[in-house]
Amino acid sequence: MKHFQKINHFPGMYAISRKNYLAINLNKLKKLFNEDFNFFPKTWVAPIDTFDLKLYLSNSQNIYFIVKPEASCQGRGIFITRKIDDIDPNRHVVQEYILNPYLIDNLKFDLRIYVLITGCDPLRVFIFKDGLARFATEEYSKPSGNNLTNNFIHLTNYAVNKLNPNFINNIDPNKDNIGHKRSLTYVMKYLESQGIDVEQLQKNIEDSIIKTICCIQPILKHSYNSCQPEDYSNSMCFEVLGFDIILDSNLNHYILEVNHTPSFATDSPLDWEIKQKLIIDTLNLVQASHSAQIKYYKKQKILQYRRKFFGLNEKLTKEQKIEERDNSKVKRDLWESNYLGGYKKIYSGQNSKKYQIYISAADRLWQEYTGIKHKSKRNLTVKKRNLEESCANSSIVELPVIEKPIEHPVFKRLSQPPMKKNRSIAFPNIIYQNIFRRQEKSCDHFPTFADSFLKNTKNSDEMIRKKNKLKNNEKTLPNIKKEYVFKKNVTLKELLMLEDLKFIPRN
Repeated sequence: MKHFQKINHFPGMYAISRKNYLAINLNKLKKLFNEDFNFFPKTWVAPIDTFDLKLYLSNSQNIYFIVKPEASCQGRGIFITRKIDDIDPNRHVVQEYILNPYLIDNLKFDLRIYVLITGCDPLRVFIFKDGLARFATEEYSKPSGNNLTNNFIHLTNYAVNKLNPNFINNIDPNKDNIGHKRSLTYVMKYLESQGIDVEQLQKNIEDSIIKTICCIQPILKHSYNSCQPEDYSNSMCFEVLGFDIILDSNLNHYILEVNHTPSFATDSPLDWEIKQKLIIDTLNLVQASHSAQIKYYKKQKILQYRRKFFGLNEKLTKEQKIEERDNSKVKRDLWESNYLGGYKKIYSGQNSKKYQIYISAADRLWQEYTGIKHKSKRNLTVKKRNLEESCANSSIVELPVIEKPIEHPVFKRLSQPPMKKNRSIAFPNIIYQNIFRRQEKSCDHFPTFADSFLKNTKNSDEMIRKKNKLKNNEKTLPNIKKEYVFKKNVTLKELLMLEDLKFIPRN
């Protein structure tokens, strides 16, 4: 990929978009920060956690589980049970079923919240202010032997409930309180009318979303930098995630799953109203425009001329890379502040002190899982032991004085700046040697270039033609105007007339 191109997925996002990896990564950090990671139901991954699941079931009563395939969507393969024998031990995710969900119109519902990630090093996370609320199509009742297989009561997936004859579709986006798919704005207004602190609830949801993404930040960073090590803008990838969140009767929120390909189908006017704004604001925020392509090719053309005329293949130093990264960050902050649209920035690295502890813990766990940390520890232990042994057996020894070798003329010549012969495009009769010196030169004086160029002319007509060629050189090559190591912009004709360019007329 070229640096102006963008792709709408991050490599490594499977670490939270697949149900089994989401459970594994969240459970790892829950063991370290139990109170901070209580925003998802108790989850087990079969067959890895089968023993822990049996142990938990033996110590609990009146517990129901919802069983999901580890890589499926749209409610396919999901069922509810309380028997361990009903669970397929091969590659399933088992969650504790929430028996007391918050109800509106006596219907169970969940929230689809859209989250945009535009960078992974550092993280840049945005949340869309509007979303969807997906309702079940039959009134809720606690699981029992009579309704355990009725998915229209217990599941809120749109793909499942639209098959129910009782499903009501929204036909007017201005009336977002009607039907079994409503807007997130309506739900928040309804909760506020019930005396609930909606602002605090939204802050808690945003905090949980950031913590979830912090779990996989090291994976995203490693995968991205492995694919694009020369990208200093941190902007070639972006991704819109769909977080499915459910509320219980105590207004505690739980993240059920994360979708890396949320549906953008517009089956109703409400879908069109919300998802159209979402897509437009996303493309504006990530600067998906033709101007980035023009700037890229313009910069490549400048670098191409520098390599052609000076033989110089420029590589950025470490300090220049840091400066380039900082400049790109400042430009992105300015752009994003002007083109937020319906988005709200919830994380950009500036408030990283609060969440850095989770990123550091996730990084340490990821290194131990991949063996990187273990290998570095082993090498460090071996080096430390060898150093201690060498220090114990060492004694003070007087080092011999090494005389400075005599410098040979050959090495002196090889240490000089390289010389390269080139043929000028503007003046094909001239072969010149350019000596690369990294120092500023003044363009206030010029050698007698015209004499060396015109001395081989045979008649006056050819002399006039060559003089006109010199005079109109800027018109024939208007794009060749560079700012190189000089104190001011100079044209190609002026560059060819510098002292460090030795002209040799062609015989």
